[in-house]
Amino acid sequence: MKVNSKFRQNSLITITSTWINDGVAPSYNNYPIVWRIVNNKHNVVAYFNTKNNITHWLPAQKSNHKAPIYTQKNSFILPKEIEPGEYTLEVGLVTPHTHNAVIFIAINNKNYNKWYSLIRFTIK
Repeated sequence: MKVNSKFRQNSLITITSTWINDGVAPSYNNYPIVWRIVNNKHNVVAYFNTKNNITHWLPAQKSNHKAPIYTQKNSFILPKEIEPGEYTLEVGLVTPHTHNAVIFIAINNKNYNKWYSLIRFTIK
């Protein structure tokens, strides 16, 4: 994952992430990727919805093959009312049209109800 931003109020944040379907079948349901920003008190201050379609993310063709890598590039504007301070960028696969994360993601980061902490950053 790569994140580009000046980390200031009302500035652009671009997240480039790579995904692999390590399972044995494609997802039969499209669970959108949603990014969120959480403050030190674990309050969500912003959600960023994407328009990806994970039903197209196929697993490896055979058990001894590698699965394809899928790249997502998402850009959003940080909220203009976000307070200076420390924040965490989290990701979740959610039920469509909600912010309810429903899928476990095979990454080694701490999760909160299927939301995964990825990076910490400072808003100046």
